Amino acid sequence: MEKRNPGQRCPLTAALGDEDYSVRIEAVKALSLIGSEKVVEVLTDALGDRNRAVRLEATDALVKIGSKKALEVLVLALGSKDDFVRFGAIGALSRANPREAADPLIKAFQEENKLVRLGAAEALGQMGSERAVEPFLVALQDEDEFVRWIAAKALGKIKSDRVSERFTDILEDKSHYVRREAAKAIGTACSDKALEHLISALSDEDEFVRKAAAEALGEIVPEIADSGTAADALVRMLNDKSHFVRLEAAKALGMIRFREAIYPLLFVLGDENRFVRKEAAKAIGQLESERVLELLSQALMSENQFVRQGAARALGQMNPDGNRNQMSDKVFDSLDSAFEDKDKLVRREAARSLENISKNMPERAFKSLINALDDEDDEVRRLLAGILTCLGSEKAVPRLVSALKSHDPVVRRFAAEALGQTGSEKAIEPLIDTMLSDTIGFVKGEAARALGKIHSGKAVEPLVSALLDENNEGKWGAAEALGRIKAESAAAPLILALEDKDDFTRLAAAKALGRIKPKKAIEPLINTLYDQNRFVKAEAAGALMKICTKEDKEQMQNLLDSENELAANLAFEILEEIEMEELSKTRVFPDLQ
Repeated sequence: MEKRNPGQRCPLTAALGDEDYSVRIEAVKALSLIGSEKVVEVLTDALGDRNRAVRLEATDALVKIGSKKALEVLVLALGSKDDFVRFGAIGALSRANPREAADPLIKAFQEENKLVRLGAAEALGQMGSERAVEPFLVALQDEDEFVRWIAAKALGKIKSDRVSERFTDILEDKSHYVRREAAKAIGTACSDKALEHLISALSDEDEFVRKAAAEALGEIVPEIADSGTAADALVRMLNDKSHFVRLEAAKALGMIRFREAIYPLLFVLGDENRFVRKEAAKAIGQLESERVLELLSQALMSENQFVRQGAARALGQMNPDGNRNQMSDKVFDSLDSAFEDKDKLVRREAARSLENISKNMPERAFKSLINALDDEDDEVRRLLAGILTCLGSEKAVPRLVSALKSHDPVVRRFAAEALGQTGSEKAIEPLIDTMLSDTIGFVKGEAARALGKIHSGKAVEPLVSALLDENNEGKWGAAEALGRIKAESAAAPLILALEDKDDFTRLAAAKALGRIKPKKAIEPLINTLYDQNRFVKAEAAGALMKICTKEDKEQMQNLLDSENELAANLAFEILEEIEMEELSKTRVFPDLQ
């Protein structure tokens, strides 16, 4: 890009003093395009701006200029006590050209200021500079624990083959911070030697070093899968005193699908830490399905409630192999047993698992779901009710109709929604009954909406009755449904609903009129443009756009003089739309036939 004339910097420099920080940010961006040494001085001052966004933008501008002086300023900024300037400088330098920025950063890494050294190491690590490997390897021998730590951390990001030779030394460092970073770095090496070092690190006295080693093993799945030694070491880690280590070990075992881990992982389902239990359940679900299923069925009978919860959770993680239908059927049978558990937490896990696998065999899932919908626990019922809408089919109608009588209004609401998705006329009468007689407003509304999705003229009269009933709190659903059905006979009741006291009903009525497009609704919709609710006004405007045609030009022209800005602008748009439509119908060359 051609650089701008340095003479332009004066007004931009003045803009850096503007009270509006967004103006100052734009000034910084513009200065980065000029790129003169004088600009670098101005941007250096901007690093002290009172707004952090401006300070961050200044670091980005300096790296875009990329001159020697600009890089020097950024390197110095690595020692700033301002976190935003420091992190901005690190990020900026990591994006700089390595050939130009590496040497200044390596020099900065050897400074005494710890913040500068940390920032330089971070930038070099993110940059992936091979030239920094040797200085970092030397720094691993430094007496200062902090220096060794940042060097090990940076080497892990660079991922150089030259580092693997020093793994043993790093893992024997007296600082657990350094050893932890070494374990993380080893996981990126993917060699037999690296694997050996990671297995050794699993025995470290520090829990976070062991955690890092287990986590690193989980990231090199192919190597572990072929190593019984590594897998056995991870199994032993399931008994580690640190829950962080147990969690990472369970995760890694699930990723490599180590068959011999089934029994140890089942035992971990009773772990005292819920996150470990959750990871163990996930790992079990990734192992051999047929063998695991039998053991999970047994675990559901355990006296330990955590084991039963974990078993129910694992059932939802299973990926059946072999005869899919036969396997899935057994999974559902096991979940049915879990729904009978005395512990509500086990039943909740069963509900979540049912949701995970319901798409595999929706009809079989529906059977399990309906049988458990009357659970005494609110959370179980609501988890299951949420699945209803995913399983709507003609065969499900009788059971969904039964669910409309549930004592839980949330279940009734989801049952109504699911019936609407079936599109079955068998659902019309039960939904009408629910819309008119249910005691809860949101259930009434959902039943009305469902009738609209079925698109049956049989529902129009009851929907109008519900819309005109002042005591029916589901009127909004009735208005929406009448619009979906495009019931022209409902235009008058919908126009009346534009003055309803309920915002949602007025909004739904306006939207419905836009679908039906009755000309007699134009004047009432114009009046609705003065509604106190902005969403209702917007919906009325949208409806008018759909209804008005060239026959309504005079009415729209009168509206142009309205004091209501929305009404006047809308009239202008409608008239413009009408004019464009008329032009599109005009022949450009009338003589050509």
